[in-house]
Amino acid sequence: MSTRRTRGQGSIYRAENHWRALLKWTGPDGRVITRSKRCRTKAEAESALAQFRGIRDAGVTENASTTVAQLLDRWFAIHETEIAGSTQVQYQWATNHIKSRLGHLRLERLTPTHVDAFVDQLSTAGLSPRSRRLIRVVLSQACKAAVGWRLIASNPCDHARPIKLERKEPNSLSVEEARQLLSAAKDDRLGVLWLLLLALGLRRGEALALRWRDVDLTSKTLTISRARVKAGSKVIEGPTKTARSTRTIPLPAFLIEALTQHRAFQHQEHNYLVELGFAPTRDHLFTSVTGTPLDPDNTSKAFQAFAQRAGLGRRHLHELRHAAASLMLAAGTPLPEVSRVLGHSSTRVTDEVYAHLGHQALRGAVDRLARVLEPDESQATTTPQ
Repeated sequence: MSTRRTRGQGSIYRAENHWRALLKWTGPDGRVITRSKRCRTKAEAESALAQFRGIRDAGVTENASTTVAQLLDRWFAIHETEIAGSTQVQYQWATNHIKSRLGHLRLERLTPTHVDAFVDQLSTAGLSPRSRRLIRVVLSQACKAAVGWRLIASNPCDHARPIKLERKEPNSLSVEEARQLLSAAKDDRLGVLWLLLLALGLRRGEALALRWRDVDLTSKTLTISRARVKAGSKVIEGPTKTARSTRTIPLPAFLIEALTQHRAFQHQEHNYLVELGFAPTRDHLFTSVTGTPLDPDNTSKAFQAFAQRAGLGRRHLHELRHAAASLMLAAGTPLPEVSRVLGHSSTRVTDEVYAHLGHQALRGAVDRLARVLEPDESQATTTPQ
């Protein structure tokens, strides 16, 4: 019998016509955990030993093989603090779906076929392609971590069928509709909010989290660093969606004027609320009629009601962001600049979302090039006959 041992790292050894991998360690609860596996070849034994080390390093204390449910619990606990509040709720929802159908399965037995069958079950249950893709993304991220922990050799989601999404062109506002909205916004209590969303293309949560310290009227800039989002029934304020979402945007003159007037109005309103016995916040740019920070869902409903009064029909608040991007691109603004204003993670995101505007956005660039190439008639000379 030949044996190879590495102190604290387990051992593999040859016994008769097979190889065996063995690893022992002490778990957090003080119990000794033993993992052993009979293998046909030395390579298989080395792979099994590496897997055992991954199980140990992942903090799994059960003597049974790791299940999908145990993996998800471990992965979510490690990454919970790195996930934004609203995304946490979505991931927890996705995790529950995975556990209910795949949670009992031993991780090493999870195959692409299992993943495909699981996604088909979600489709039969009536979940949309976007929801199914979110659930698969969570499963894939957990399995990717399992590969790093050497619990499994490869990610089964990498070889499963892709989930295709039908990309719909985002609704937007025409120039005439945008002007109609701006005109009606002058008489609306939240009119400056609608103006800010349309002019700068902010996300709803970014605008609702704005505080007066984020506005610099001297340098004429606005800093976006937080987002106010709905996580289930709870409103959470936290960091922006991505690192690139944190940004400072220059403010045009008409927004400077609108914000200055809004601040004066808000000051008067807050003093009135204090007289009535309320305790309004003086930090947030936009507040409810009782002086509290705005609820994201209620804000969307308020905009829908405003759009109806303005004669724009049924409109969604997010259309203001699309309108801002569309108008910037149609005016010939370079894609990288549009991407930075919107706070997209990359220009690829901007290009994919607004690809349908390609020919319109390019019109300005082509026209400018044509003006450069066209001969200047004032300097043209007549060739003698």
